[in-house]
Parts: sequence; C-alpha cells; structure tokens
Amino acid sequence: MNSFLYYIRRLFSFSGSILYWNIIGMAVIGFLEGISILLLVPLINLSGIVDFDSGKEGLFDILHSVPETLSLPIILLTYVLLVVGQNLFDKNLNMRNVKIAHGFIGLLRIETYEALLRSNWGFFTRKRSQI
Repeated sequence: MNSFLYYIRRLFSFSGSILYWNIIGMAVIGFLEGISILLLVPLINLSGIVDFDSGKEGLFDILHSVPETLSLPIILLTYVLLVVGQNLFDKNLNMRNVKIAHGFIGLLRIETYEALLRSNWGFFTRKRSQI
C-alpha cells in the first residue's frame, strides 16, 4: 500500500491539480451519459413503441404541454447536442489523460535510467566475483 501511495503522490506532484480536474471531468462524463440514456425514455414513448403514460406525474410532464409535432424534434435535438458535447468533452479529457500518463511514464523511465547510471557498479562486480 505504501508503494501505491508513493506512486500516487509522485503522479500528483507531476501533474498537479489537472489530475483532480480530470477525475471530476470523468464524473461529469458519467453524468452526461446517464442524462442521454434518460432522454431515450420520452423518445421511445413518442415513437409509440412502448407507452410509459401511467397517469402519475413524471419527469417529462413538460413534454405533454408541447405539441407532439415539436416535442420529437426538441427531444432529438437535445439528445444529439448532449451526445456530441459529451463526446467532444470526453475526447479532450482522454487526450489530457494520455499526455499526463506518457509524461509521467517518461519521467519514471528517465529517473530509472539515471539511477542505473549512478549506481555503484564496482560494488556489484566485487559481490558477484565473491559468489
């Protein structure tokens, strides 16, 4: 566990607060995916495949006051804009995550190579010859 915490501390020191913003961004992406799936309910109801009209007041009562000729294009437009916005946001977030990961792995690789170069190779050769 200590090794994991050391790794996370080093990652945070490398990336700074952008790591927290990326985690928050991933939560927002999940929320937007949930909203886009939720928008499929009135879309299916308007298409007539399944009738979700149970007589109770629901989330989509506003759509009953709008004429059916306008409600379908409004739902479709909202759905498309939400999915496109979510995909653009997700693409930007993934690009930042890849930049952080590649930069951090490169930093670890360079530090490992420097530690190998600075090691006491004379000690290791003497120990090997004694075995």
